Amino acid sequence: MWITSVQQTEGVFGFRLSFKTAHPERLVLHVSADERFELYLDGQLLDTGPGPADRVAWAFVTLEAEVPAGHHHLAARVWRLGDRAPYSQMSAHRLGFILQSEGVSPPLHTGHAPWVVAPLAGIRFSESDSTRAAGWNSHFDGSAYPSGWEVGEARAQFGPPVVLERGRSAQDANEYSLSTRLLVPTRLPAQQRSSRGLGTVRAATFLDRDAVAGDHLLSALVDLIESGNDTVVPPGVAVELICDLEDYICAYTRLTAEGGEGARIGVWWQESLYEHDGQKGNRDIVAGKVFPDGERSSAPAGHTFIAGGGPCSFSTLWWNAGRYIRFVVDTTGASHPTRIAALTLLATRYPYDSRAGVEPSDPDLAWVVEVCTRTLHNCSHESMMDCPYYEQLQYVGDSRMQALLAYATTDDDRLARAAIEAFDRSRSLPSGLTASRYPSRVRQEIPGFSLWWVAMVYDFALWRGDEVFVRSMLPGVRAVLDVFYAHLDGEGLLRPPNGWQFVDWVDDWAQGVPPGAQAGQPYAHLQFQYALALAMGAQVEEWMGEPHLAEMHTERRRHVLSAAERFFWDDQRGVYADDVAHSAFSEHAQALAVLAGAAHGSKGLARVLTDDQAAKASHYFAFYVIEALGVVGDHRQIRAQLQRWTALRPTGLLTTPEEPEPSRSDCHAWSAHPIVHLATTAVGVKPAAPGWSKIRISDPVRGIGELRVSIPTPRGVLHADFVGGSAAYRWQNGDHLSSDDLINLSSSTSQPRRRVQ
Repeated sequence: MWITSVQQTEGVFGFRLSFKTAHPERLVLHVSADERFELYLDGQLLDTGPGPADRVAWAFVTLEAEVPAGHHHLAARVWRLGDRAPYSQMSAHRLGFILQSEGVSPPLHTGHAPWVVAPLAGIRFSESDSTRAAGWNSHFDGSAYPSGWEVGEARAQFGPPVVLERGRSAQDANEYSLSTRLLVPTRLPAQQRSSRGLGTVRAATFLDRDAVAGDHLLSALVDLIESGNDTVVPPGVAVELICDLEDYICAYTRLTAEGGEGARIGVWWQESLYEHDGQKGNRDIVAGKVFPDGERSSAPAGHTFIAGGGPCSFSTLWWNAGRYIRFVVDTTGASHPTRIAALTLLATRYPYDSRAGVEPSDPDLAWVVEVCTRTLHNCSHESMMDCPYYEQLQYVGDSRMQALLAYATTDDDRLARAAIEAFDRSRSLPSGLTASRYPSRVRQEIPGFSLWWVAMVYDFALWRGDEVFVRSMLPGVRAVLDVFYAHLDGEGLLRPPNGWQFVDWVDDWAQGVPPGAQAGQPYAHLQFQYALALAMGAQVEEWMGEPHLAEMHTERRRHVLSAAERFFWDDQRGVYADDVAHSAFSEHAQALAVLAGAAHGSKGLARVLTDDQAAKASHYFAFYVIEALGVVGDHRQIRAQLQRWTALRPTGLLTTPEEPEPSRSDCHAWSAHPIVHLATTAVGVKPAAPGWSKIRISDPVRGIGELRVSIPTPRGVLHADFVGGSAAYRWQNGDHLSSDDLINLSSSTSQPRRRVQ
């Protein structure tokens, strides 16, 4: 049964149950909440959840725990924050908590066992303009927050909850209200978590110039940060420390303090410090830079803890991301010393276990692989995320890159499956398009991203080959392709569906929209992207045994490409124009033309790459440029494209940025795709049929050093090495690639020799 508090529909609440076991028990607990929960057993955190959800697929988590005989406390900190929550947190518009147990008698079910609930006072929120999509900043007041409530040691006023409704499974629900949450088991594992400190102190200063405390206090606070030793701060001082994590991480902040009622402790996060002109510069450098003020509305993400006089333990509701932390202790409002017993971070990410990888001999490319891997980890949590600092949203365009990264380096595709399913559920009337990002309580539609979702299904079929899963996505794929078909005019031109016509962040494009892509105006990028999606849809239909549907998509693709030739090809310049007026040109249109199989694609791509007047692809869209270069076999330009990542090394970046400098986000998964190219195009190997059942071999890319690649596939790990001027391919279990495995085997006396083992 779902239960809630009688007081209000939003806020932070504690649900608690005391129970007794006569002998050791193994508990199995199924638990969920609206919006989120932390579940504790005898004061120890078991897990959090339920992860991003929507009403028709509300996830529940199953946990197991061993308990000895005796008295126990089961507790859940549950919150529903409404507009103050991250955009990715959706709600059925009423706070709720549900738990069902196995293996213990009497059962611990909510709605049956004597659970009690209380509002957890002392937590308020303030908006940060820059990170509001990732949730508001929080402020914890120790004089009001009931520390120890989880085990009955606090003064909170607990009372009986209100029963809302019984839990409904999505499998057997046949009639339900629009507020009902249909429960499904999560397909995701628990997040990987580890405790760590705040790194190295790079700067320490008194904020009050008249402070009488000496250097010994600064040394003690440095010792707190770097060694974890507790520190006593006298009243009447204000101190700031800039901490360098020497890594990019995502983490919850945890603080234990005592005394010093009214003392304020601030923990603020940034990806980089800033120069006075607003640029980030070298991320390693601190001297001469500033950390934005944590008290303004435009503040970075962070939290304030106010000591309550007695022992207080705080843990943030959600995590933050970055490299630098501004740690501020202000005891000017306290009359007694403040003891800081512990200040730690609980790092969190999706538990990818990389069973394969890419090992370049070139040190700069090896650095790129390291940085791309770190980016994948920091953008992978309970969902895929575009960036962990600013938005924390699962966008289709970004998620396609992340899924391919995961396929190339790990055999874990659960997060990719969850993303593909979520975008399928996001399709809505009247447009019929997927949302550009989902789950998100603030809807946004980018027509092109719906087509990239079709590409995600195609990618999954190629790399993983799960026919049952792929077939379950086909109704959505067909529906999306049909939506775009309905927008073709009599000439075969695609009149774009309503929405944000985003293609890429290009300086001269307003909001990432190419010239000529105003509402209702055809533009080449979407025309070619639709043709590419039709080709992918046709291939998937063929694989799934639907040749008639495959032929329908193929015929539509011919029609779309024919119109593209008539209206976008510029014979004088030898490239495809962005618009029907031939007023603008870009790398983007040429790359998509190549991938879609346009007649003059290779010619246009070669010309536009040397045209200074053409719009250039950013880090994100360079994925499609490099893929197109792989199709036409232009290895020189592939090397040139990869140099944009090796050129990042002197900047001090630890992750791939959103776009070329000045970049808003320092950690953006859509820029981490070089691993995919190194694992495939660079060593001359790609999947050519579902689950790597057929493999396409091509000439490796010369001039980037040696490469040793291990790719996890449903058939086992495939080793692809380009060493000593020749390429070798073999399975990890010793089986050789046979001629039956391969298609499109090519040879050239001017290219390195390939060896199939």
